[in-house]
Amino acid sequence: MFYNTESIIVLSIYLPFFLFFLSSFSSFSSFSSFLSSFTLSDNMNETTCGNGDTNPEMAVCLQTTGYDYQKFLHAQLTASVLSQNLIDESETNATPFLNTETINTIYGVYGFGHWLECYDSILGFTEECQKQAIHCDPGAFGFYPLIDRKNNYYMQIVAYEHGKNYPLSGIPEYLRIAAKPLVDAVMSNQDIHYEGESSFAHHTPSLNSLSIADVNYIVGCALHPLTCL
Repeated sequence: MFYNTESIIVLSIYLPFFLFFLSSFSSFSSFSSFLSSFTLSDNMNETTCGNGDTNPEMAVCLQTTGYDYQKFLHAQLTASVLSQNLIDESETNATPFLNTETINTIYGVYGFGHWLECYDSILGFTEECQKQAIHCDPGAFGFYPLIDRKNNYYMQIVAYEHGKNYPLSGIPEYLRIAAKPLVDAVMSNQDIHYEGESSFAHHTPSLNSLSIADVNYIVGCALHPLTCL
């Protein structure tokens, strides 16, 4: 896989802030000036939108880095830039009609610019997914950031699978599935040792999150990339 931490294209970073932008439009001459105001306030010096265009195409204009994006995730997690009320509003389920067992979910149900995660669920947005309170926004090129409200932390899989590597862009989603139980264990200060050895290095049931279907998809992408487009 091709990883590039220098430039990743994202959408979710400014959608919650767009609410704020709309509520205080008169304070800014353009969307770009608003974005600059936010990014400078949070030291996101490597984040740009539309190369300075006054009216950029919002769906694809933003380029950032994993280092910069973690500052955004931290700001969302701690409400250090926007108010908690505004963040709570952005994290509300905006598609309650998808709360049904008859609709399979790809990533979950949709909030404002991101998903309330319930990954690849044939049972729809389940009660268990609701309790997990994970907010995510997978990107088209494999980037996968999330905020775990239940456990109070954020993480991101920083990937940029493009060009000839684009068919591999689905694999980082499964890296998120594989990695999160390990991150949960670390962030919750669980004892990760068993008889003096790390449980991460063994077949530990609580840490095994990938299914045979998941592994088949990953292997299929690697061996036959065109099947993953």
